[in-house]
Amino acid sequence: MKRLFALGLALCLLLAACHQRGNDIVIEGDFTHGDNALVRLSWTSPDGTVVLDSVKMKNGHFCFTLRATDDESRARNATPMLYRLDLGHNNAITTIAQGGEHLRFTADATNLVRTYRVSGGEEALLCCQLDSALSVLAQQAEEWYPYYQKNIENDSIRARIEARYMELVNAHTAYLVDFIQHHPQNMASYMAFYQQYNRRVFLDREKYDGLLRTLTQTLKQQYPDSPYILMMERRMERMDLQKQLQL
Repeated sequence: MKRLFALGLALCLLLAACHQRGNDIVIEGDFTHGDNALVRLSWTSPDGTVVLDSVKMKNGHFCFTLRATDDESRARNATPMLYRLDLGHNNAITTIAQGGEHLRFTADATNLVRTYRVSGGEEALLCCQLDSALSVLAQQAEEWYPYYQKNIENDSIRARIEARYMELVNAHTAYLVDFIQHHPQNMASYMAFYQQYNRRVFLDREKYDGLLRTLTQTLKQQYPDSPYILMMERRMERMDLQKQLQL
């Protein structure tokens, strides 16, 4: 009886820790092979990354609740923001959440970004789609790399692999453009525009300048106070000024 009571109390405490009110954000998940590892939750602002909380998982389970208790937290929860779940050693997920959402993640702790799934928020789901699409490219490139290195002196084989890799890059670039055009009112489209792989930029800033400006204008109508949009506007103003000075 005492054991059942203790288990019930522990469950109540766990549920209370993940309780959501009004404009709060709840981010929880279950990571297989996560055991009791430490998971960190950070907010990625335009000025840098701020660690908000950390917790040791219990058999792979974790839960964070971001309360809207003061002006700063209320402002942060009022608009979609970038958050990062981090297990260390470059093993992390970047997602988007806003007040009132309860995000639920599942993943293999050995490689979060390639295995995770999420529910509970449209922006978070779109971020997951972007990561999944990039993972397809990355996995294929990594499978080719040993063969490429083995035949680095063979011009014919090397050229064929490079050509196939560029086909993948071009296909993914087209995917990102299509993604942005189909989701112009989602903050996840910013992540699509700036997505990279091994320092490769898919959407060149100058070539796709019009696409980025249209996206920024559309998002500003929906999220006029978003710090990301305000930062993007300032960046565009500086670029326009530089172009004027070069004339």
